Amino acid sequence: MRKEKIMGFFSNNANKTGGSKSFKKTVIIVLVTMLVMTSALGATKEYPQRFFDVPREHYAFEYIAELAERGAINGYQDGSYKPNNTVSRAEWAKIMVVAANRTLGDSTSSFYDMSDSHWANPYVNAAKQYMTSYEGGAAFRPDIAALREDVTVALVKLKGYDADNVDFSYIAKFKDQDSISASCMKYVAVAVEKGLISGYDDNTFRGQGTLTRAEAATLLWRAFQKGSDDKVVDTSGTDAGNDKVVDTTGKPSETPEIAVETADPKPSNSPEPTGSTPDKVRYTVDTIAKANVADKYKTGGIYDPTGDYHYTMDENDNLYYVDRGINKVVKVNVHTKFKEDVIDIAAIRYESDAVDYWDFKITNLYYDSYSGKLLATGGYTQRNGSGDLPRGTYELPGMNLISDKDVGNIIGTMRNGNYVACGKSTYYGTSYVLYMVDRDFHATVMAEASQGWGPVFSISQVGTDVYFPVAQNFYKYDFISLQKQFDFGYSASVAFNSQKVFVLDAGGLAVYNLFGKSLDSISKEEMKPIDLTAVDFNYVSYTLFVTANEDIVYYDRSAQAFRIISKSL
Repeated sequence: MRKEKIMGFFSNNANKTGGSKSFKKTVIIVLVTMLVMTSALGATKEYPQRFFDVPREHYAFEYIAELAERGAINGYQDGSYKPNNTVSRAEWAKIMVVAANRTLGDSTSSFYDMSDSHWANPYVNAAKQYMTSYEGGAAFRPDIAALREDVTVALVKLKGYDADNVDFSYIAKFKDQDSISASCMKYVAVAVEKGLISGYDDNTFRGQGTLTRAEAATLLWRAFQKGSDDKVVDTSGTDAGNDKVVDTTGKPSETPEIAVETADPKPSNSPEPTGSTPDKVRYTVDTIAKANVADKYKTGGIYDPTGDYHYTMDENDNLYYVDRGINKVVKVNVHTKFKEDVIDIAAIRYESDAVDYWDFKITNLYYDSYSGKLLATGGYTQRNGSGDLPRGTYELPGMNLISDKDVGNIIGTMRNGNYVACGKSTYYGTSYVLYMVDRDFHATVMAEASQGWGPVFSISQVGTDVYFPVAQNFYKYDFISLQKQFDFGYSASVAFNSQKVFVLDAGGLAVYNLFGKSLDSISKEEMKPIDLTAVDFNYVSYTLFVTANEDIVYYDRSAQAFRIISKSL
């Protein structure tokens, strides 16, 4: 018997009605027998290594190999699988539908936020009865990351489990029940009861957590093994409501990923993750996108930092940057690498009866997490009439004018919506100042240091305090005084979140807490390049970004490319 028969577990049996009970019992017995036999076959089956970044030692090797053999998941053109990449909702729809052998839906869109030409329409239309939606079912939000609760709802509905008579004690153990949307709780309870998904060792479920491609394979494998019981199917749409604050991201080149815990069941002989990989490779380095953002050197051999203000990242790990080579603002997802143009800068033009303006130059690109908008500060440099050349801050891609006040470069947003901007000091001509800017663009000096203070590229609010790096120092500002937390001892590139500071220099990556205590140190030799580009941190721009998974995104000025440093499984 071929192992491929497991695909029958995800056929349309659960959705069919009619037929005798004895016939259904016979089908169930046959399916269980097939499951036992196929499990036995799986214990001795040898899989080829299909993807160079999924070695046999990888905890999900057999999951990925089995599903790839079935055609449910695919790799990338470079021979990789990218097991740590995040899965979008559209990708999850595709991988679930293909794995379940469902008939594809119509190619026209059923949601206002998906065009009729969207690549995922057939998969989303086939999966929409199982997946959560938004805005009362009007929106699907295909390109945001698939959440653990989204996938859980989909699998419970796809498997046909009864979600009307639910034992909520199965989720009582989770101390973060609030992370699960109210409309999804019953599905999570059923999934935990049936063993489709479980919590983490710290008694959390992380309903708003994202999923990786390795986890996706593991979760789907488990769903295959669970079979298809004679259950009542609830195909009524589940609306997750509007409580999820999200922004759209680009679609990846291939298929998605899903998150699971290492304690989940595995195919026979599948090894547990060890926390490190052979040859002391602790991290991988991969190229996200080639981009002409900043020169390697400025005239006289001094690095020009202005390029650091020309890229930004949103909360969904979408990177936005000004590519000078093509004169466009480009958006790319750092995990999926799907890239799209936001606006053609060369086409920006203002025309009126009196005067025309063109040749727009962007000096600052910033994603406003408070409003979910991409902002660009800049101005026109050419005109065919008289008067001043307009300059201000605009919302992209529509070029809606937000303010004509020049407040410097916006580098952060406070939780109350106020901006933090960095600009030249009016007192110390060569030094920089931080400004607090309200939503009407009224600016007041927030922090001003002594002469020689360099530019600031990013800030983070932790509690009521603001943290930021300047050259070799890391500061805290409590709106009363400026306090230096610690000194790196050298000029370096820095990223930080609410708990950690990541410092990247020529030798590798150092990790500290906010007060300067060393937490980890990763040498360049412990990092393995995924592509053919060498790992070289000698020409890294000052501005780094850290993702929710603590991946580090940086701009390599020498290679003229954005790259990502990720933990190796």
